[in-house]
Amino acid sequence: MAKREQLFVLDPTIEPAEGGLELAGRLPALEGKVVGLLDNSKPNSDKILSHVGNILRDRYGAIELVMTSKNDASTSASAEILDMLVQRCHFAVTGVGD
Repeated sequence: MAKREQLFVLDPTIEPAEGGLELAGRLPALEGKVVGLLDNSKPNSDKILSHVGNILRDRYGAIELVMTSKNDASTSASAEILDMLVQRCHFAVTGVGD
């Protein structure tokens, strides 16, 4: 007897369920803040984030840049990386390269 496969169809027109995650409020200023920079490991993403970090430091007064990276672009950052960013940084920036 052959195994039956199931097909799940998602409807992108359905509104999201209430609740879930909420966006954090904006910081009133970046001066004196610690910035997390999460590299997704695509080519040049480290260079792009380094440039963004330098702008945040030089123009907006961020005091420290904490650079870290994921193993690859197709997976989420590990809990350890996310926990470290939450503990050390006031906010984080992530981006893609190529």
